[in-house]
Amino acid sequence: MHLLYWILPPVVLLLIVYFGFPGLFYGLVLWFERFRAGWSEKIATIENRPVYYLDSNKDPAPDRDILLFVHGFAGDRDNWGRLVAHLPRKYRRVALDLPGFGASPLDNADQTVLSAQIERLRAFMDELGLDRVHLFGCSMGGHLAVHFAVKYPQRVRSLLLFDPSGIEQGRHSDHFKLLAQGVNCLAPSDLKGYDRMFEMLFTKRPFVPGPLKRYLGEQAIGHSAFFLKAWQVVFHDRYEPLEPVLPALAASKIPAQIYWGKQDRIIGVESLPVLKTALPDAETHLYEGCGHLPFLEQPKRTAKLVIPFLSKVEQSGR
Repeated sequence: MHLLYWILPPVVLLLIVYFGFPGLFYGLVLWFERFRAGWSEKIATIENRPVYYLDSNKDPAPDRDILLFVHGFAGDRDNWGRLVAHLPRKYRRVALDLPGFGASPLDNADQTVLSAQIERLRAFMDELGLDRVHLFGCSMGGHLAVHFAVKYPQRVRSLLLFDPSGIEQGRHSDHFKLLAQGVNCLAPSDLKGYDRMFEMLFTKRPFVPGPLKRYLGEQAIGHSAFFLKAWQVVFHDRYEPLEPVLPALAASKIPAQIYWGKQDRIIGVESLPVLKTALPDAETHLYEGCGHLPFLEQPKRTAKLVIPFLSKVEQSGR
């Protein structure tokens, strides 16, 4: 009875928060995931706007290797938390919300053009004093990371790409077929569309309870118009493909590792042979039974691939 007396009130309180205040409940979930990853939230200022990011920097040692994470289209900094929780704490681990995504504001979607985001990423690194980084990029973030590495090779120690966009062969996926029908699954306009987005992103969909799913869906729907315009800018009007810059990336000799979910329905796995041919020295890993976000679906496996790669780069003295 005494045990029930102490346990029952917090359980009741948690249920009230879960059903009545899903936004607050989601905040608790984020806090826990950031705690596991060793992250705290910080704010930089780029172009007189706040850029929100997560940083593990509690050790002032200047010689720590830095891992910098760049999310994909309609994603945010917290996408990387489950992978980061499995990476060694000896690294400084930084993940930002690109302007226009997550919590980082942008005046209008026209400003999401890739070339501008590259310069904002450089400015972000300058402000934080990140001289050279191991650069992680997923989807649009991988697309951006390749262009960044070609333009600023001296700032990139290694490149880790997860299902990057930017290759023509990858634009024949289920997602692009839906786009041809006028449906962008990454910019849902209703809860049914939000559910379809999960179906397209994952092979094994993560469990999201009803109240939380509705809350997150409503948040995504609120950004739908901006994301539709941003997609048009980044992937159509001002599209910057990867094929023309891949020879320069190969010539830079930046160590690279490429990961791909075999069942990716957003950016087709047909892109992988193109990258393997253009970057013969890059390590490639194909995930069976995995969709567009392998580091989210299989974070432990991904960490087991990332850690020895980073160690090899360090041992090479690059």
